[in-house]
Amino acid sequence: MRRCDLLLLCPLLVVACTEVGPPKIGVVMSTGPRRAAELAASEQQAGEPGHFEPVLAWSPGGSAEQAIEQANQFASDGRVLAVVGHANSASSIAASQIYNDAGLVQIAPTTTASLYGQAGPFSFRLVPSDTLQAAYILKAREHHWPQARRVAMVHVNDDYGRGLFRELRPHLDSVVFEGMYADGADPAVLAQLTERIIARRPDLLFWLGRPSSLGQVIEPLRAALPGLTIVCGDACDAAAVYRNEDGRFTGLFFVRFTNPSAPDSTLRAFQDRYRKVTGELASSEALLTYDAISLIRAALREGASTREDVRRWLLSLGGEREAFAGLTGSIEFDHSGTAHRAYLLAEVRADGVGPAGHMRM
Repeated sequence: MRRCDLLLLCPLLVVACTEVGPPKIGVVMSTGPRRAAELAASEQQAGEPGHFEPVLAWSPGGSAEQAIEQANQFASDGRVLAVVGHANSASSIAASQIYNDAGLVQIAPTTTASLYGQAGPFSFRLVPSDTLQAAYILKAREHHWPQARRVAMVHVNDDYGRGLFRELRPHLDSVVFEGMYADGADPAVLAQLTERIIARRPDLLFWLGRPSSLGQVIEPLRAALPGLTIVCGDACDAAAVYRNEDGRFTGLFFVRFTNPSAPDSTLRAFQDRYRKVTGELASSEALLTYDAISLIRAALREGASTREDVRRWLLSLGGEREAFAGLTGSIEFDHSGTAHRAYLLAEVRADGVGPAGHMRM
């Protein structure tokens, strides 16, 4: 064959080799939520309306660089009609501009940073912003610990920690210590942070960071300050806290968006399936990830075939369509793509995680 003939055939070969198949849903979350996404995918039958192919990406640290790289991969794949992720506020925000430029729906299950609400028309999330979470934490302080006179605040130095700190700090009095740390900080750095906290002898600590770092400081803090109450933001609604190995998180209070042990039959059935796969109770993050997949699947089942179709379907919830009934409750989105829900305060006990009193918001 002459070279010119081969060149003439190239466009035809490209068309013939174009990948076809069911639409894809990209998922960029940590292990537990990814397992929930796998369960959602396993429930579908081949050929049924709404059938999709999951594309599961591992998000070990949720860094902005990793998020941007993965977002570009999803955006360039025309079969990807929506993305569920990312693992935290910093990575969700970093990826959001890429998704909006590509007209690709992103549903962030647990991103609370206020800035995410301004990302663009293709950015959705299943939880309210840190502005409301800060108001809830203040209410919890007044309700549960009005006697606390010495308050310490520690936040992780990323979009999540900085955002929640900025919302909360101006409304707190009696703050005797403020500190921050980087996610994945060296144990020696966390040990120094612990010593600084102990030196100020607080009776209430607001930990606006993740349980992985809290788990390294909680035991020496309690040994030195046996009367210290520790309250964590929603980032501690994670599998490690529910697992509570060695009882290290016993006595911890944290904010959460759902009650994974609620006596709802559909939720209990899902938790049974999840336990068979993981041996653990699904955290709010896993439940919200499952609901995000279910939302997109419902849109596909009702005829959404483009990225814009999925966006319009999500915005129609609570208007021309009824709100979506998910495992975590009724879901509809406001003009900023945010789904609002009640906050709950949880307490880690020796026999499991349960509600701390009856305060809701």
